[in-house]
Amino acid sequence: MLAASAVLEGVSWFLGWRAFRRERRGRGVVETVIVSKDPTTFAVLLEDSAALAGIVLAFAGVWASASLGIEWADGAASILIGVLLCGVAGVMVNESRKLIVGEGVESRTLHAIRDIVAADPSIVHVGELLTMYLGPDEVMLVVEARFRSGDTIDVRGAVTRVKEAVQDKYPRIRRIFFDSASLEASQD
Repeated sequence: MLAASAVLEGVSWFLGWRAFRRERRGRGVVETVIVSKDPTTFAVLLEDSAALAGIVLAFAGVWASASLGIEWADGAASILIGVLLCGVAGVMVNESRKLIVGEGVESRTLHAIRDIVAADPSIVHVGELLTMYLGPDEVMLVVEARFRSGDTIDVRGAVTRVKEAVQDKYPRIRRIFFDSASLEASQD
């Protein structure tokens, strides 16, 4: 029974690994799990990895109990399997929780976005930048900016330029909102 389970879980793990590899993009496994915004890419791999490790532990416990006469080995293997499953569940809950409570983009991406916004000649000050994942491939960005002029046409042009520049570099950022003030208004 354990051998058949190992074969079936091994096939599932292999298919999950192929899908996960596409998400890695040169990163390590742990780093990919941490930065991934699509839990389905790592959930299958983690679950199947835990299942395979559990099968190995179960086999070792049954073998040690039956072949070596170590009666407590089977029970100990069951406890270790439970600890393993709790650990994997903890990782999956933590990574999913971050998305539910509104995780934003990485700080280096935020710094690059700040540079893009600040590079526009109509913007004199970039305040707070807020981001939130709305889905695995959709990010919302709120930009607090002070514009050189309060003229609507100038502000619209700057907003359009910044939106295009940010979305060209970061296509996942699909929704961009501005909280703005003109230079004249900020000097009152």
